Order: sequence, then C-alpha cells, then structure tokens
Amino acid sequence: MNPEEKFEQALARDIAAAPRHDPTTAWKTDILARAVARPQAKVITFPRLMLGAWAACWAVALALQFLTPHEAAPSFAHSKVQTEFSPENDWRALEDRRDAMRALLASNESSHLIRP
Repeated sequence: MNPEEKFEQALARDIAAAPRHDPTTAWKTDILARAVARPQAKVITFPRLMLGAWAACWAVALALQFLTPHEAAPSFAHSKVQTEFSPENDWRALEDRRDAMRALLASNESSHLIRP
C-alpha cells in the first residue's frame, strides 16, 4: 500500500472518531426565539426624515403653483418709478459714484500704508 493512502485512511479514521459539535441546534433555537419575540419599533433615521421633509416641500410648492391665481392683482402698493429722463439726477448719481470711488481708493491706499 502506498504510504500516502495509509496516511489518508488514518486521517479519515481519526476525523470520523473525533467528536464534532453540531451548531444546528443553536441556530434553530436562535431562529425560533427571534420568530417568537415581539418586533421592535422602527426608528426613523435622519435621512428618511430629510427625504420626507423634501417631499413635503415639493408637494406644498406644487399645490401653491396650481392654487395661486395668475390673474390676481398684487396686494402691495407700487412705488412710483421715475420714467422721465432727468439730467440733474444722472449727474448727481454720477458724482455720488465718483465720490464713492475716491473714498474706496483712499481707504485702500491708507490700508497699504499701515501694513509693513
């Protein structure tokens, strides 16, 4: 007989003779215990809350889009907009812009003087 065959037969004999633990009984009891136990209350997690809030916002936006009358008069008072061309107002605005630009340039130069 081949020495390897003897070794394999001895190994198979030793394995068959060794006591083995059968885990299926523990699995069965665990499965049955979980089946009999009361189900735990589901906890709503943060992403689900965010998804629900997002869906609610879209639902409200769509409802407002369809329920808002499009031909309704605005409820706020409009201020009078000057439609005439007035050279005095344009020059005054231009002078205000020039003064603002000069003030910004002066503050920029003074801030550079403070730095080392």
